Amino acid sequence: MPTTSTSEQPTTGTPVTNTGTTTGTTTGTTTGTGVTTPTGPTTPTDGTGGTGGTGGAGSTGGASDYLGFDDVRFPTDISRGVTGGPSFKTTILPTPGGREQRHIEWDESLSKWSVTLRVWSQDRLDALLAFFYARMGRGYGFRFKDWTDYFVGYDRATGGVLVPNPAKASAVGAGDGARKVFQLVKSYVSGPRTYVRPITKPVVGTVKVYFGTTEQTSGWTLDASTGLLTFATAPPSGTVVRCAFEFDIPARFDVDEMALNMAMIESGAWPSIAIVGLKP
Repeated sequence: MPTTSTSEQPTTGTPVTNTGTTTGTTTGTTTGTGVTTPTGPTTPTDGTGGTGGTGGAGSTGGASDYLGFDDVRFPTDISRGVTGGPSFKTTILPTPGGREQRHIEWDESLSKWSVTLRVWSQDRLDALLAFFYARMGRGYGFRFKDWTDYFVGYDRATGGVLVPNPAKASAVGAGDGARKVFQLVKSYVSGPRTYVRPITKPVVGTVKVYFGTTEQTSGWTLDASTGLLTFATAPPSGTVVRCAFEFDIPARFDVDEMALNMAMIESGAWPSIAIVGLKP
């Protein structure tokens, strides 16, 4: 729910990690950070809390009110033609004195994209059809590579090859001698503000872990479905844990209809594939 303020300055919130999308009636309190903290019951809708039903006609998977997430990636040769990026929701109210009140309603960004596809082969068309059918339009989420922002802790070398740079690795936390689990994050710093973005879909095989700038090649495991990094032994107190990695974004189609335009046999286009990110 939106935050309110009696001042003419924007209300702000600190980005936090959520565990799922919820709906229903909630009760809560609004903290000084501008974030409403729910204290009442909620109903999960992201596939983590429901019981699957029986498969519908033409489907080999279960159908239920809680449609879930498939850990598969949208074809990267298609997503390369992406237009879009992060979005926020801010309500602006004018005041009688000609000023304004700004109410930041989302403390986490929600990405939106439009992808233009040119189909030049039957194989490419078949792959897209299979992906869309399997996701049942907007029904199931998937991994999406946003070519405008998909890595941290790497430099781009000649030819587009990514080379690890420990100095640019993301600080995910500091050791205290007891903590073993760290959430991967990417931080965006500009002036006095830092936006911390939880990363829940790292790409397997790209993650490098550092204590300071010293790489740790063992003693840790990564859950690629949540972005949680777990150490066998807690990092020593005061140790800055840094990570370099590529990542995908959880997303879904924002349409239930495929709008292919077949100009000729084995060739065609889908002018605008609407895709929207899913909040973790």
